[in-house]
Amino acid sequence: MAGKYQYKEGGYKLTEQMKRDFNENGFIMVRNFLDDEELTNIKKAIEDNSTILSNAFGVADDTGKDAQLSLWNHPGNDVTGMVARCEKIVNTCEHLLGGEVYHYHTKLMMKAAKKGGKHVWHQDYGGQNLSNDRRWAFLCAYNKATNNPVKKHHHPCYTPLVK
Repeated sequence: MAGKYQYKEGGYKLTEQMKRDFNENGFIMVRNFLDDEELTNIKKAIEDNSTILSNAFGVADDTGKDAQLSLWNHPGNDVTGMVARCEKIVNTCEHLLGGEVYHYHTKLMMKAAKKGGKHVWHQDYGGQNLSNDRRWAFLCAYNKATNNPVKKHHHPCYTPLVK
C-alpha cells in the first residue's frame, strides 16, 4: 500500500517518496511511530481524564446512533498536550506540509461497542462500530501557519506552537 512505512529505532528521515505519497493520498502511515510506552501513557491519560470525557458530546447519524466527540483547540500541559507539541510529530507535519504548523485542534472520537454511530464527514468514521470492542481515535490536527482561516470560527487562528 502506498504511504505505509516503518519507524526504525533512532528515528527516520522523511523521504521524498513519503512526501509524494502524502500529497497523492492525503496521509502516510508510519508503523511504530510511537512506542508501546508512549501509547500506554496516552491511553491512560485519555481514559483517566474526566475533563475530556465530561466535555464529550454526541454526534448523531441518520440511523439514531451516535458517536461521542471531545475536542479542544489548545494543547495543555498534560500528556495529550505533550503529544500535540512532540517534536517528532510536529516536525513530520512541517515537512509534509512544507512549512511551520500550528496546533489547530485535538479530538477524541469515541464509538461504543456494537452501537457507535457513523460520523460521515471523516474518512474513518463513515462505517458504524458494530464490533464487540469500542473504537476510540485520538487525533491531533495541524494547520500551516500561512493558512490562517479567512473567517473566524470555532478553531483557532495561528498561534505559535512551542515544541
